[in-house]
Amino acid sequence: MEATNNALNNVMLAALDAALKSDEVKAAKGALTPGRHEVEFTVRVKAVLDKGEDVEAKPTVTTPWLTVMALLLKNSGATREASMELLRDAMTTALSLDGDAEKALLAEVGVPEMKKRVDAEVMAKLPKMVKQGAVKAKVTSMEVVA
Repeated sequence: MEATNNALNNVMLAALDAALKSDEVKAAKGALTPGRHEVEFTVRVKAVLDKGEDVEAKPTVTTPWLTVMALLLKNSGATREASMELLRDAMTTALSLDGDAEKALLAEVGVPEMKKRVDAEVMAKLPKMVKQGAVKAKVTSMEVVA
């Protein structure tokens, strides 16, 4: 499988992505010294890729949490200063909670039930989205070619 005009095709890019471990890449970037680094090398990757069929899935929505907090504070009836104080205290406390205390707090105020209700009443009514089929890769070798 040849690249045309030295461009990588989709299969090559997916194989290269599979060959590079994100933790190793992150560590390598962190180990670089400041400044410009010029590099030229050739890598040979041998891999087998399998791509599954696309499927319909529940839509994922990025929740606008700052807007949700603003609306909650606005509709709570508290003054601006009292709302800011509540929000500051909540953020400070949330950062100090360990996992067990966080779970207990969420259960105490009913967050799991509220989440189920939002999923059923809001998320379930959104149109399905197409989710790309999973790509599974088995890299059999990777070498730097001199």
